[in-house]
Amino acid sequence: RLAVAGCEREIFTAEGVAEVFRYSGGTPREVNNICDMALLVGFGKKLERIDETVVAEIRRDLQGQ
Repeated sequence: RLAVAGCEREIFTAEGVAEVFRYSGGTPREVNNICDMALLVGFGKKLERIDETVVAEIRRDLQGQ
């Protein structure tokens, strides 16, 4: 999806991708929701890369912690 949008570089680190999979269990809808939120948070924080820390923050927010 990022390539279709014109992105030519990696945005998610390998650890970030692994955290997305751990949290979502590989369910496509969950992967999409987590990644969308991570991208929004990353944009708001002006981050170059989305790593496991950002994904863990999203997970905590979604779980209401």
